[in-house]
Parts: sequence; C-alpha cells; structure tokens
Amino acid sequence: MTDTSETPEQDSTCEPEASPGPPATKRSRFRRYARRRWLLLASAGLLVLAIVVVWIVDQFWVSAGPDQGQVPEIVDGGPLLDAQLEAVNAGNSETIFLDEAVLSDLQLQPLAGNEAVEVLRLDGGKITDRGIETIASLPNLRELRLRHSPISDAGLEQLARCQSLQTLNLPHARCTSAGIAHLQSLERLRNLRLGSSLARPSITNAIAELSTLRSVHLIDIPVSDQGVKQLAAMPLLESLYLDGSAVTDVGWRWVFRMHPELHVHIDQAHHDHDPHRHPHH
Repeated sequence: MTDTSETPEQDSTCEPEASPGPPATKRSRFRRYARRRWLLLASAGLLVLAIVVVWIVDQFWVSAGPDQGQVPEIVDGGPLLDAQLEAVNAGNSETIFLDEAVLSDLQLQPLAGNEAVEVLRLDGGKITDRGIETIASLPNLRELRLRHSPISDAGLEQLARCQSLQTLNLPHARCTSAGIAHLQSLERLRNLRLGSSLARPSITNAIAELSTLRSVHLIDIPVSDQGVKQLAAMPLLESLYLDGSAVTDVGWRWVFRMHPELHVHIDQAHHDHDPHRHPHH
C-alpha cells in the first residue's frame, strides 16, 4: 500500500543558514590584545622620542661650552682705572688702557681735566656721549680708542675740543656726516678708524674734508666707487683700509692705477691687482 502522508519538501528559495561567529568572550579577548599592543607601541615610541630629545639637548650644551653656555663674568673697571690713574699722576705712565673691564660714563669722572693722560683705550663697557664730556676735557689727549661705544654726532662735536687729538678709533659709533664735519677743527688729526651703523655712502664727502688725515680705516660703511675716489684723492693720505665696503672691482682698479702710492687693504687683505700686494700671516 502506498503511503499517502505528505513529506515536507525544502523550499529552494530560502537563504542558507549563516555560520555561527566566534563567541563574545573570544571577541573581547581579541580587542583587549589589540589595545595592549597599541599601548606598548605608543609607549615605545614616546621613550625613543624622549631619548632623542635628551641627546640633542646634551649635545647642545657640550658644543656651547663654558663660554657660551654660561654668563660671562663682568669685571668692574673702576679699581683698575684708579690704579692706572695713580701711575699716570706719579709720572710713570701716560696711558690708560682697559681691555675687558667694564667702565661706565660716571666712572670716567676722575679723569676730568687730567693733563698727564695722553692715550686712552677703553675696550670694555659702553661709553656714551655723556662720557665724552669727561674725555673731551683731557687737554693733552692724542689717542682715543672706544670699543662698543655708540658715540653720536653730539659726541663728535664735543671731541672737537681735543685739539691735541691725533688718532681717533671709534669702531662702533652711531654717527653721520654731520658728526664727522665737527672734526675738521682738529688740525693734528692723522688717523681715523671708524665704524657706524648710521653711516651712508655720502659720509665720504665729510671724511674727504679732513685734509690732515694720513690713514683712514672704515668698517662696514657702504663706500661706493665714487666715494673711494674721493678718499684716494685726499692730499696727505698714505693708508686706506676698507672693510665691508661697496667698492667694485672697477673702482679698485682705478685706485691702483691713479694712486699706486697708497697702501690699501680690502677686508684685511690685498687686492689681486694691488701693486704692493704681499702675503699676510
């Protein structure tokens, strides 16, 4: 006998059953492992960065050395000035020379009117126009050198009182042509060494008027070709030193051709076409 009971058939339109995923606990462990790995990598990266920064800082201080990494000691020039002034007053010297010691305008006052001081060289500190008032009172001063001192046109006007002045050395002045014009009254002035952040090429007009000069040394002043021609034509000039000028090769060739008698230095050396060229040591 045939069995007439129905057997259910599988519907061919049904989607296959999805395969079961990993248990929730396994997924949690995977996330924790990934997070720990990321944290370890980040920590290692920060550690390497810290080591590199420490190394760079250490190398900087080593290369800086004690002179650059530390504040230099300031030496008060007052006692040194007093000692040298005592020697001058005793007739044992005519020179006041302070190298690295620092002096102020006020500390110069004991020099006022001293007839025995003939040479004053101050390489430390910063003397201003106020200090020039004291220096200008030295009746027999023949040489003055002031480094790191921003002497202005007003200061040069006061220096014009030093009628015995022969050598003036102001490598860090802040003067212009107007200040140089005051020096025309110094009939004994022979040597001028000057640097000024305010100087323009036209300052050579004023310097060329200082007809008593034998030696001119200009530092970082933009002297032009026309300016160097003015200087070279000065009637008594024997030595011309220009550092950091704007003179071209054409200008220098003119100088050597027209004034071969001049002793010329360009940036502390001789030009290739200088007829007096010789090696410096």
